[in-house]
Amino acid sequence: MRFLSLDRPIAARQIWTLLFAAGAVFVIAAAIAFGVLLARSPQSAAIRVRWTPSATALDRAALERRFQLTDAEFDGGTTWKYRLADISTANIRGLVEHPSVEDTANLNRVRYRPELRQDPVRRSALYAAAAGATATLGAAVIGACLLIVARRRVERAAAEARPAAPRGAAAAAAPRAPVPHRPLRESGWWTVAVFAIALAFLVPLALAMWKTPYPISEAIALLEDAEIAEYQVFDPTVRSWYRPLYHLTWRILWDGPASAGTALPLFTLIEIGAAVGLVLIFIRYLRPRTLLDAAAAAFAVAVLVGSPGYRDNLEIPLLMTLVGMPLALGVWMLLEQPHRLWRAAAIVLLTFVAIGFKEQGLVIVPVVVGAWWMGAPGARRSTTAITVVLTLAYLAVRLSTRGTWNAFEQDVGIGFSTLGADEASARFGAMPWIIYAYNAASTAANVLFSEPTAGQFRFVFGLTHGRLEPWEWNHVLSSAAVTGLIGWWGIGTLRRNAGQPWSAESRLFVATVLAVLASGALGFNYARDRLGGMAVPFYALTAYFAVRAAAERAAAARPGRLAAAVLALVLLGAGWQLRAIGTLEQARVRSAQNHREWIVDLDSRRARFARRAVYMRTLEALAPQGAAPALARPTPYPEWFRRLLGVE
Repeated sequence: MRFLSLDRPIAARQIWTLLFAAGAVFVIAAAIAFGVLLARSPQSAAIRVRWTPSATALDRAALERRFQLTDAEFDGGTTWKYRLADISTANIRGLVEHPSVEDTANLNRVRYRPELRQDPVRRSALYAAAAGATATLGAAVIGACLLIVARRRVERAAAEARPAAPRGAAAAAAPRAPVPHRPLRESGWWTVAVFAIALAFLVPLALAMWKTPYPISEAIALLEDAEIAEYQVFDPTVRSWYRPLYHLTWRILWDGPASAGTALPLFTLIEIGAAVGLVLIFIRYLRPRTLLDAAAAAFAVAVLVGSPGYRDNLEIPLLMTLVGMPLALGVWMLLEQPHRLWRAAAIVLLTFVAIGFKEQGLVIVPVVVGAWWMGAPGARRSTTAITVVLTLAYLAVRLSTRGTWNAFEQDVGIGFSTLGADEASARFGAMPWIIYAYNAASTAANVLFSEPTAGQFRFVFGLTHGRLEPWEWNHVLSSAAVTGLIGWWGIGTLRRNAGQPWSAESRLFVATVLAVLASGALGFNYARDRLGGMAVPFYALTAYFAVRAAAERAAAARPGRLAAAVLALVLLGAGWQLRAIGTLEQARVRSAQNHREWIVDLDSRRARFARRAVYMRTLEALAPQGAAPALARPTPYPEWFRRLLGVE
């Protein structure tokens, strides 16, 4: 065992050898998978061809034989469905450029290749790369388990062979034995590694959000509302919901730049910055220094981006809660730092910027109060008092305008169905507190268990009716497992600190409980996944400490239990990684959905809202970006994999 010595740090030569071995595993597994997939993939593509009106039936039949178009099926007008038996570049180029062909579908008319989902070579290469990465990860996990078991055996043998420790004066005179080095020492490179892993998700997510057109169903109404209200964004009587900084941002961008083509990208950059910045700040706060810390941090990042509260808040242009999420994490970081005057001012400022974007920013206030009560270094009495006084003033202003509030602002999910806002008001208007409590509990439960969704118990309905999808099992079971781990770790931390000053971990656990309860309380009017977003960063932070504690506990167990614990953690991590991929794919799907809405609904909305001048002016300003073809497209995964991701 000189190559991987268990009592010496790994040398650079050994690291390069391990990287070479990992690369060999990847190449071999990917090559085998590519050969198998390519052999089993159909060497043809399903396409559509729209012939020119001048092409006769005889012309079409001749061209079908020439370009090997089989399984002809009429699709309306001059369009026919085919199987393209010859998918070579030369054959596709000849078909696309032929004067009798007006248009084609499922073919790349620039590269003269089938689209990715129809191209067996590229599709097989994509899945082969995924298979190689999976095999490499599995080999790394197995190797790490074997090294841990071997190291424990060496330590046990060394302990049994070690002579009895001397006592008294002999102990003082005895030379100290050298402390063996750990196989992997602490290093800042582990933080860099987690950043690199996160960027593999964040870069395509940012690109998908950048290419997503603003929806015709949301953005037009929001901009119309902002323009009609002019600069009355700070007047709480203008509308029942009060988000002054959000509307002020829209007004500044919409009025300042020369055109909508400038304002919309700037607003998109704010949303991308909030989504990406939250993850980067999250990793910066954890700063993993060892292999175990890095593994737990990567797991926690998957929990963060795979949670419903993160995924649902990526919807453009509804970034109100998304902006507040990194601000909440920033406040917590400042609370855990030694007190400075600028830090105290920053805590107050960040809190009220989050509240100004959406009421859910109030979740930060009980966290600040709880941190002061538990003795957090940066939570001084003056800082807490200023935050509470300003919050009470804000609530007094809001409650003074409660006469303009509706009993229910949006549709309400309850049980297995949904009630319209008017129907819910008619049914529960006399005693709304019952449904308010239900909505609050639903929002909190969604953070912890991913169920119910928007107030509806979809998992329970699917379970009782035999209609559960694989992703529903994954979402509920993975959330329940992580919540269980958090509960085990948090209660254990509180017990260990009983009668002692609060530790940073025990403060975090209590802050998470407060954030979840506050998110639920603020979601009283209607339940949506996005309303739990302010609690998601705290939930992911506690997931980091809980998983790390579970891994440390497993490392001290016997080999059989160690293997079982490692397998359970790997499966749990894989479940959350699937959810993270699902978040990315959902962003791409939303891009295609928004584009489709513009194509389908644009003419009908022009006719419907022709008399609303502001609406029509906004509609025409946004129409070019809505109909632009450059949009994010969903990855053509197999149907079974899409069912695991839960992409709508």
